[in-house]
Amino acid sequence: MPAAARSETLATRPLPRRRRGGLPLALLALLPLSAFAVFAVVDAMGSIRAAEQARLRGAAQALAAAVDARIYAGFAALRGFGVSPLFDDPADPIQIEARARDVAEALGGWIVFLGPPPEHRLLANSLRGPGRPLPSPRPTEVKDATAAPLTRVFAEGRPGVSDVFDGPLRGRPVFLSFLPLLHAGRATRALALGQDTAALQALLAQQDLPAGTVAAIVDRRMQVVAHSNGDAAMPTIPAAWRAALQQGEQRGMVSDDGADGAADVAFERLTMAEGWTVVVSQPLEAGPAAAWRELEFLLAAAAALMVALLGAIWMNRRLALRDALHEAAALRAGRAEVERLHAAMPVLIFLRDIAPDGSSRLLYRAGDLEAVTGWPADELARHDNLMKAFGDAAPDCTLRFQRTALDEGRASVEWRFRQPDGSWRHVLQAGRILTRRADGGAELVGYLLDVTAERAAQARAEAAGRLAALGELSAGLAHELRQPLQAILLSAENAQRVAASQGDAALGRRLARIVAQADRAGAVIDELRRFARGAEGAGPPVPVSLARSVERALSLVGHSLREAGIAVEIDLGAAGPWVLGQALPIEQVLTNLLLNARDALVERPPGAARRIRITARNTEDGVTALRVADTGGGIAPDLLPRLFQPFVTTKSPETGTGLGLSICHGLMRAMGGEIEGCNDSEGAAFTLRLRRAEQVAPEVPAEMAGGPGFEPRLPESESGVLPLNYPPSGPGRGRGPGE
Repeated sequence: MPAAARSETLATRPLPRRRRGGLPLALLALLPLSAFAVFAVVDAMGSIRAAEQARLRGAAQALAAAVDARIYAGFAALRGFGVSPLFDDPADPIQIEARARDVAEALGGWIVFLGPPPEHRLLANSLRGPGRPLPSPRPTEVKDATAAPLTRVFAEGRPGVSDVFDGPLRGRPVFLSFLPLLHAGRATRALALGQDTAALQALLAQQDLPAGTVAAIVDRRMQVVAHSNGDAAMPTIPAAWRAALQQGEQRGMVSDDGADGAADVAFERLTMAEGWTVVVSQPLEAGPAAAWRELEFLLAAAAALMVALLGAIWMNRRLALRDALHEAAALRAGRAEVERLHAAMPVLIFLRDIAPDGSSRLLYRAGDLEAVTGWPADELARHDNLMKAFGDAAPDCTLRFQRTALDEGRASVEWRFRQPDGSWRHVLQAGRILTRRADGGAELVGYLLDVTAERAAQARAEAAGRLAALGELSAGLAHELRQPLQAILLSAENAQRVAASQGDAALGRRLARIVAQADRAGAVIDELRRFARGAEGAGPPVPVSLARSVERALSLVGHSLREAGIAVEIDLGAAGPWVLGQALPIEQVLTNLLLNARDALVERPPGAARRIRITARNTEDGVTALRVADTGGGIAPDLLPRLFQPFVTTKSPETGTGLGLSICHGLMRAMGGEIEGCNDSEGAAFTLRLRRAEQVAPEVPAEMAGGPGFEPRLPESESGVLPLNYPPSGPGRGRGPGE
């Protein structure tokens, strides 16, 4: 029989009965195994789906945290900017816009200043150019987009974020972050940080999203603010997504069978922007379909089902590990982004866990730590409580701050922060309760803001007010003293004529001294009146003899210096120098410096040197420098930078006002001169610099020009005239410091 025929016969021959009966048994034996394989594959598919959904939820939460951090950074910057005195009534829009540009540039946006409802009038905008008017009234689109957050700001006093709209000045989609400015507990005006949606687009681009995953940010009107599709057009929100988002849940998961295929969608509400949502979508991968195809093969062969079962178990573990790694990476990326944004903020933010008794422990601290506190971050990291480690507040101030926050929901305190060089800066610490626990404890979130510049500006304003009051007092005092002084002068001149007619020379000299001092007092009153009028009351500089000015100043304070046992040394050169200025102001400055030196010297211990040295020299730039130095020990280093500021003094309130050196500085500036103070090896030294007069004015008597043999003199005493270079007449009788 041919081979082909044999093959055909064998192929058509019936199988033995035993074999035909064994096949159903084999299939029957495979049914439990197949059912178990089906159950295993279905369970693996469910695990895969659950892992994918968990990853999507984690990605949505991490992305929402990054967006919240970006918006919170804007609120923190607005809060720091809002404490500026620029916003005190009446506010100056030009100054606000100038300062706002610097703050807005650091945040990549612009700052808007709004009035109260119902108009919400635009008061300032850092985008406005010179001469460019502000948009008024606001366009309808802007009103619709900002209505909800503005209601929240002015009705509830809480921050809010607008919907997206086309900015009138930017010409592209923008949104505003509003912060209320509170006055007496009410929101009277508002600040807003404007940003392009491109900033959020860039933030999405920085996220490490798996391939095929699409992320988007949606505002309360269901407009897509930003998405991760790069340059593609803004997508629209599918109906299934819209229905889920409008339910108001904080987070959730939606399965969508759209035109582009099935997808899982996770969404997370933003905390800082009410009504905004972060959406992350992932198409269903081909894994489930492949699993079903593998199930068909498993139904055909038990061995293949077992292999698929083992493979599914292994893949499930592998995917779970991968999902855990992805979720951890997303959380790390979100935390890194939050920390990066926090590190650039001009405030120090913190999160503390408060126990029911008011004690606490630090959970988180971030911000531009060195810029706010003056200390490096590694130094601050060693201290849990900065107020206790670096502040000068009471020991229980931290405990009272935290208990107030527990009782009232918020608290604030201002204290001084010690610097590495020993100086201080003023900081404002504020916080509010974030969450409360059942045991009575809570989480406290807050910030630390450097307000040193604001406090310095406030102090300068108060000093200016006191100076203005002093000017008014000087004008009134000068007016009241002028008439009695004129009566004294008239009476003294009449007495002079009587003494001259009677030939009483001694009486005539004494009356002449009275007339001269009355004239001098009149000149002082004129200076008081010019001080009250301001710099426009001063006359032009004229040639003045420094030798005569020194003599007249010493004639006023010489008796006081003798009583204190102070020696005065004078070296004005062979010919006393002449300068351009006014005689009386120079004498007033010298008198004040001599009295200050006296007050410092009388405090010296017995046996210490008590000496004042007055010297003059000409410099090459046409200036004469008159130096008054003492041996009083010098000026405290921390006072030297503020020496000529008003109301800065080391004397007690009964003996000093802190105005002497400030007035000296003003008098020298009015004459075109300068005054500076420093410490030398023995004590304090003050130098007056005035332009040198090239020649003596013809109307000035020659004997006033100094020169060889010139000797300034003190007032006469009973024993005659004492020279200025007099030695102390004995142990000085120290008097209290005065000014």
